[in-house]
Amino acid sequence: QQHGLEDNTLFIFTSDNGSHGMAGNDQSRFPFGSVRELYGHAMNGDWRGIKGEMFEGGHRVPLIVRWPGVVEPGTVSDRLVVLEDIMATVAAIIGAELPPGSAEDSFNLLPYLDGSHVGASIREYAVLVTFGGHPVVRRGPWVLSFHTGTGREPRGDAEPLQAGRGRLHNLRKDPAQRVNFWLAYPEIVRELTDLYEAHMERGSSVGIDR
Repeated sequence: QQHGLEDNTLFIFTSDNGSHGMAGNDQSRFPFGSVRELYGHAMNGDWRGIKGEMFEGGHRVPLIVRWPGVVEPGTVSDRLVVLEDIMATVAAIIGAELPPGSAEDSFNLLPYLDGSHVGASIREYAVLVTFGGHPVVRRGPWVLSFHTGTGREPRGDAEPLQAGRGRLHNLRKDPAQRVNFWLAYPEIVRELTDLYEAHMERGSSVGIDR
């Protein structure tokens, strides 16, 4: 405001991951999640999990945008986006052409911001990784992990994707992620496993033509 930039500047407020919830810097005294235990503060709201885990509390973060004259005030969207998308979005805004092979997982979200988007979501799915190196696949309401733990446990070098049982959660039916639907929906497990394997074989997200 002091420099006259308030009305022609895009402001983005977000975070790189959910909170670890430590009540202090000494992890031996204040382990992950201790701020909730000591002070009753829900550092990630009602979402299960903390930083580095496969649950929504470890990945879901706020994305608040203010851009006068472009973003309609009060607009709310439940579309799937990830932080990587900011690069392609900003490039589109300033008219910069990204070099071939760059930002291979970044989608241009400008149509969401200016209200011009119609039809299917710009980003169909996202592949995330926990602190322990466990992949997490998110598509629609479904969240898949090929691991039954929280995701902070170290992943073995030769750990197969479907060695027995993993986690499958539905954020629409069970936003708290207390129910594991892995055995109930084997077709979803197969679809998301195929999606992940194709993603890894390509080495990047779908739809990036550069």
